[in-house]
Order: sequence, then C-alpha cells, then structure tokens
Amino acid sequence: MIVRTPASDALFIADEDHRVVHAISLPAEVKPKRADFTAPGAPAQVVVVGNRLLVTVRQIGQGGGALLVLDRSGLDLKEAARIDLPVDAWGVSVTPDDKIALVTSAWSHQLSAIDLATSKVLWSVDTAREPRGIAVLPGADGASGYRAYVSHLVGSDVTRVDFGASGAPTLKRVELPAAPLLSPANTKLPASLGYSVVASPRGDRAYFPRVALGALGPSDWFGVGGVDVLSTDHDVPRAPRRSARATAHFADLVSKEMEQQSGRWLDGANPVMSARVALSQPRATVYRRKSNTLLVVDEGRNDLVELDALAMAPNLVSARTYGLSKKEDQVLHLPEHGAAPQGVALSEDEDEAYVFCRATYDVMIIKLSPGDGYYSVPPPIVVGLGVEQDKLHAGRALFYSATVGDVSGGLACAGCHPEGRDDGHTWHEVSFKNGDHKFTNFIAGTDLSSFSSRWGDIEMEGTGGVGYARQTPIIAGRLKAAGPYGWHGESATLEARLLAGFGLHRWEGGTDNKSMMGMYARELLPFVREGLTPPPRVERALTDEEQKGRALFESPTTLCATCHVPASEYTDRNVAPLKAFPARAGFSEDPVKGFKTPSLLHVGGSPPYLHDGRFDTLEGLIEYNQDRMGKTAQLSPDERKALIAFLRTL
Repeated sequence: MIVRTPASDALFIADEDHRVVHAISLPAEVKPKRADFTAPGAPAQVVVVGNRLLVTVRQIGQGGGALLVLDRSGLDLKEAARIDLPVDAWGVSVTPDDKIALVTSAWSHQLSAIDLATSKVLWSVDTAREPRGIAVLPGADGASGYRAYVSHLVGSDVTRVDFGASGAPTLKRVELPAAPLLSPANTKLPASLGYSVVASPRGDRAYFPRVALGALGPSDWFGVGGVDVLSTDHDVPRAPRRSARATAHFADLVSKEMEQQSGRWLDGANPVMSARVALSQPRATVYRRKSNTLLVVDEGRNDLVELDALAMAPNLVSARTYGLSKKEDQVLHLPEHGAAPQGVALSEDEDEAYVFCRATYDVMIIKLSPGDGYYSVPPPIVVGLGVEQDKLHAGRALFYSATVGDVSGGLACAGCHPEGRDDGHTWHEVSFKNGDHKFTNFIAGTDLSSFSSRWGDIEMEGTGGVGYARQTPIIAGRLKAAGPYGWHGESATLEARLLAGFGLHRWEGGTDNKSMMGMYARELLPFVREGLTPPPRVERALTDEEQKGRALFESPTTLCATCHVPASEYTDRNVAPLKAFPARAGFSEDPVKGFKTPSLLHVGGSPPYLHDGRFDTLEGLIEYNQDRMGKTAQLSPDERKALIAFLRTL
C-alpha cells in the first residue's frame, strides 16, 4: 500500500477509502510536497516499475477490476494504460526483469498475468479463496520462466505458480501449517489474515505473516500471529510440527526462561514454546537485507516489529518492536497518529521505515536500530496525508484496534472480519462456571489449560465436545436492519450485538466498564454500517442457467424466498427451528434449535456454510439439506446446479 521510488525522491500510497493515490516528496521530514491522483475506483496496492506506477483498482463502476499503468513526472501521475481484470484486483508484483506483472483478484479468486510491454492480459486462472500477496522469483534451478508464491486471506495452504512469457501457467497448492511449534501436538492449524508474502534476497525462503487460529500462546483464545517460513527449494516448511512424543530434543529447544514465561505444559512432558512476539493482526512485511530481518506491521497493536529472518520460526526469537501510535486522546483513548498500520516501505539505506496508517491517514517515519542488541531510537515522525477525519474516524480506529481493553481481548473486529469479510473459521462458543462466576467466550481451538490455570476447577457447559459451533459471517453490506443479530437472534439491535461481542471476543467474559463500552459501541455502529465496503460483484444479465436457478429460488415449491427474502438482504431476520444435524466432531450439541435466517448476500464467496460451518461448498449444503431449510430434496441434479449458480450471483 506504500512504495518508495528507486530514486528515493517520493513515496506513493494507495488510499482505498478516499480512492486516491497520494504522493509525498522525500525526504519527508521537512516540509514535504504532496500531490493526489484520483483513481477510477478504490486503489489497493501500488508498485514502481522504472518511471511508471502500477496500481491495482478493486472495481471500476459496476464492472470488473483493473491494473492502471501511470506515467510519473515528479509527484504528478497520468494514466497511460488501463488493463481490465477480474473484479477485486488487489495484490500486484512484477517479475525480476520487469516484463510481466502478476495481479491477484481477491473476491473472484483469480490470478492474472499482464505483459507490461503490450498492456495485454496473458492469462487469468482460478485459485483458492481470497488470494492476496505475491512474491515472484526466477524459475527453479536455473530453469527459464518464473515462479511465484501467493498468500491467501483464508486458510493455511499457499499457492505456487510456475509460468513463462507464453503458455499456460501451472498451479499447485503447497501445505504450510500455521505456527507448527505452537500447535497442539499432531495438529495442523488453520490460518487467517494472510495478506502478504515476501521472499528472501536469495529466493530460498518465502515468508508468510498470518494468524494461526488455535495456536498456544499469550492470546490463545484466538491463537498467535507470527510468520511461517517456506523453503522454496523443495516447498517444505522450515519449522517442524510438534508431536506427542516427549523427546529430549524438543525439550532442549526451550530455555528455562521460556518455560517460566509460557507456563503451559502438554502431554505431561512437552513444554509449549513461548512466542517472543505474538502479533495480533500481521498485515504487511518487507525484508531488511542489511540485518537479515523482517519488518512486519501489526495492524491491531499499532506496532512495527523486527524479526530474525534466518530463524525457522521468526517470532520465537528475540525481536525489536517500534511503537507507531502517538498522542492518545483523553476520552476514547485512541491514538491521533499511527493507528491501523497497513503498509511498510524501506529507505534506500534501510535505516528508515515508512509506515502507512489507515485509521489516521498518516505516514510514520521510523528510525531503525542499526544492528543487534538494544538501541534507543527517536519517536516516529508524523507526515500527514492532508485528509480530514470524518464522522467515522473513531469507529474506524476501533474496528482495527486490538489494544482497547473494553472492546477487545487482543484481537480487533478486523481480526475475524478482515475488510468486513470473514476468516472462514468455525469458532467454539464456550460457557464456563467457576463458583458464582460465569463467562462465555469464543475460542479458536480446544485446549483449555489456560482457563484451568487461571480459574482453578472449572465446569464447562455442553457435552460431546468443546462449545457450540459458530461460523464467522460476513458483515460488510449485511447490517442495514435494526435487528436482531446473533446466530440465535439473541441481540435485539446491532448496538446490543456489539456490546455482546466485546465480552465474547476475549478470555474471562468482558469488563464491567459499561459506560465506556456503550460509548465504544455507539462509535463503532455507524462505521460497520457505512464504512465497510461490501465484496464487489459485476452487474450483468443472468445466464439462462442462473435465470432458471432464480425461478427455482422464488418458487413456492422450494420456499427459499419465504425466509431468504430478496427485498431485505435475502433474510426475513426471523428465528426459525432447524431440524438438527448431528453435532460436528469436536463440538457440543447446541440445545437451542432456533437459528436466525442468515443473509445470502455474497454467499458464493464465503464458505463454510450453515451456522456450524459443516459444509465446505454450496453443493454440499444443497445436497445434504434434506428439506431442513425449504424444500430442495426433490430437485434434480440439473436443478440443483442451476440453483447454486443463481446463489453465486447474490
């Protein structure tokens, strides 16, 4: 989202909220010059190629996405070419010879290649859900062509693509377990917030900052944010998985200091390694060559963290943290500068970092430590982008912040609902009793030893598993109605749901500061309704198959539209009894059988499905519905296919 020119004379920043590419002259410490280029849609990322800028635009009008090629003269930009791409064009990177640009289109899950000499699309291919960051390398073992690694916002596996200047690319999924050294034994954890990837200078490693859902650590109700490292020589993870075997080798990896810090033991003998840095919401990263370190921005904690890039698990090694936020206000306790960092670039000598902060619309200039050890560094320098704060300012900052204790227990709203979308995860809603004390939490995993160590003997409600299954819903574009909210419709209004969420998303059931919580909820409410952009879709005529599916959806024989009312976000917002499925493995059976009819807006791109996330595809949901919702059992295979095709257009 921020890039420095090779001549070090300017920074360019993609400002999605204002649909502008900002330009700031360097050095920026003393009276920088500014200029703005108004984009035809929301710009997502920017990269410099020679004297040109490449800018991804998520959507133009009601059509698809685009890659803009901009000629640069000083700070001034002029459009030279516009290349049409699949909707939600987001990440961009170029081959080492600057001949081909790769672009990820997140919502439409596409990867495209563009010939920069002709401004022509070479190919677009389907990928796994929500592709985001791209790292491009030369072909393996001296082979011609290129290879690239793609991160995904949802899921732990990553994508490798091999391609050349012509011909079709070859894609494969690469297994990369999230935080294997912090996982329960013999467990592969899911990941989320995979916004970025960066390669080492030699190209032998690729680094994927993200959150390991269910990992063991200081914020283990949701997991641990860190960096997973892939060896690109053979596409294998650098860090091994933990096993249940109590081996001396594993014990030797953990110092006495780390044992005391972690306070966690599994299997009677194996200590759980303690993360030196547990990131909340890793967003962007850059490789600092002079020190072989990674600089990672933590969107939730307003930090820039420096990690050892040579370690097999960088966040398990001692690191430096540079605080970005400045000048906290006295009412809401939100920083006036340096909030929600989302992009980072390095100076040419790598002694400074430039960090774009989305909630306060400024760039923080950080003087970096020169080497190993502890150094005193000056506070960050603030460079404003000339953007006036609007009425959504406080709500925007709260949505990204993981540091406001009354709102969050270490993971912000944006941690589960990135960009108002969803993390693709099914959480455990667990209620605990300890004497007269009762609290309910969402937890990502099933290890409850932190509760036991903190509260003593605890009685957990529910049988047959850990908590009730709760799939994360998309919220962008689905919150217009007054209420109710919650899977059981238990919150009458959106404000009530926000207040309930403040208690659910943490350990120990929330705080007693009702006055502050109410103030925060009232600030958040307009932002989640007005400040989040729904996933884009292209306005077009329905195909014959989709029209057939719409007729089936609206037919009295299926009853789909009876509950999923098109005029009100495809939901009647009522709670209806659902003929029970057996409880999912690992979860308790929910004794409450009434569930609120969920909105079907954007349903095609938001698996898994049903309140408990048991179906990975719409095909599975329709196939095994068995008239639990509407009447679909009588549909033929072709009719089911048509119905699903229509659902994907919503």
